[in-house]
Amino acid sequence: MSGFKEFVPIDIKVNSNGTGCRTRPRSQDRNKHSISDNLLTIKPANEWIDIAKNQPMPNMLFGPLWHEGELCILTADTNVGKSILGVQIADCITRGMGNYYLPFRAEPQSVIYGDFELSYKQFENRYSTDYSNHYLFSENLFRLEINPDFSELVDFNEQLLLNLELLVEQTGSRVIIIDNLTFLRTQSMDTAKEAFILSTFTNGKNAVGKICQMFTAGNVISGEWVKQRSFGGVGQNQHRQSIFGFKGL
Repeated sequence: MSGFKEFVPIDIKVNSNGTGCRTRPRSQDRNKHSISDNLLTIKPANEWIDIAKNQPMPNMLFGPLWHEGELCILTADTNVGKSILGVQIADCITRGMGNYYLPFRAEPQSVIYGDFELSYKQFENRYSTDYSNHYLFSENLFRLEINPDFSELVDFNEQLLLNLELLVEQTGSRVIIIDNLTFLRTQSMDTAKEAFILSTFTNGKNAVGKICQMFTAGNVISGEWVKQRSFGGVGQNQHRQSIFGFKGL
């Protein structure tokens, strides 16, 4: 393959005194390693660009901060407006709206907004004037919440994934915004398992195909989760990721 240099694993030889030295594998051992067995792939920078030229340009969902196909973390301190911004982003995507600083360059599309912060009555109050003069959302914005009457819960992560797949199929949505990541972590009690569930859904290994997701999160939780995503498993992070935050006034 043009421009490809095979990554050859380095063996560690331990001496009798307990020290180690690096040694290259014998020539006959090098042939045992195929391209798919290598951790790293190296090509000239220009060759990477030539390959990228044949890939479609990612469409902006929220300016340069979030594109189609990305898993995105929206992080900020408590009570500075993460949920409000999350709903506003969802509303803009369903209407195909943007602005000069944060343009929208994609087709208007349906969005699933997972609200694990507010009750539906609180949601009504937020988007009305004293429970009257309600804001009218697009019919392509779907809000979901936990069903308190569901009584067959055994494994939260598994049930969440199955239900999200079903809802994506029903609505045709390819954009999901979850508010917030802290709730999911509280339910799963396992950051590694949580990261695997969400990366599986985003990578399109399920029945519904590849989608893009945004999660709101506090600064501490998002920092721990990003570290887990970065080092928790090569091969599960093939999709693009982005993270941005803001501060309250």
